[in-house]
Amino acid sequence: MLLLRPIPVLMLLSLPVASLLADEIDKEAIKQLNQVIQTRPDDAAVYLERGERYRDDSEYRLALIDFNTAERLNPDLPTIDLARAKVYNDINRHQLTEEYLLRFLRLKPHNLKALRLLVGLYIKRERYQEADAIYARILDTFAEPALSFYFLRSQNRESYGDLAGALAVIEAAIQAAGWQPMLENKAIDCEIKLGQHQAAIQRLDRLVERDGKRQYRYYQKKAEILLLLDDPAAARKNFVLALTALDERHPTLTYLPALKALREDLAESIRALGESDSDGRVE
Repeated sequence: MLLLRPIPVLMLLSLPVASLLADEIDKEAIKQLNQVIQTRPDDAAVYLERGERYRDDSEYRLALIDFNTAERLNPDLPTIDLARAKVYNDINRHQLTEEYLLRFLRLKPHNLKALRLLVGLYIKRERYQEADAIYARILDTFAEPALSFYFLRSQNRESYGDLAGALAVIEAAIQAAGWQPMLENKAIDCEIKLGQHQAAIQRLDRLVERDGKRQYRYYQKKAEILLLLDDPAAARKNFVLALTALDERHPTLTYLPALKALREDLAESIRALGESDSDGRVE
């Protein structure tokens, strides 16, 4: 199959310029493919490629015509159904998108592009439990699935109120990928929503020990949980630890807007919970 894709330099351009240049490249590619078809009128792959280009150019009717021609020339070309599904997904014809995706996946059950398109369709239509089944299929099929699929599955479960299930997905990710701060933080968010505050605090304590770069964030979150537990004294102590850790980690960068705002928030929290000096530290 011909592969005439936009050159990587597009990534370096501003979005409007890149978009215009991509359109011009697509139009030029279509002209080239028109010439190829003149010499290879029975090549289904060429029609399939031109149809993809038409889709990129939002010429959906012409794309579907080319896919039909490709199918007539080679009925055994399975990617035609996936190509059609992409077109119907672009124009929000959900039922046809699903129909062609399922037909394609019967022949190519492990195609990640099709599975991702299908799960996105189910989420768009708020069919969250069906989406969860597709995420399970992805995680079970591939030996080393991207961690993003665990996060997406967890987020999807939250969409239909299965917070315990969302946490279970993150725990499975930790078991599969090992200890990682971003997974631990997601687990903490789930535990807080579930009211499992002590479990969240224990996880935060482990993060403090193992991830020194972000200690101030973990102390701050722990303090916020302690406020939920109506323990202002312990909360204030952890706000103080957060402020100290921030100053130790970034002693010369507190003029940066984000860090300055964080420092002011921590100092204000300490003041609100008890006596402090003008620098925001406990006397």
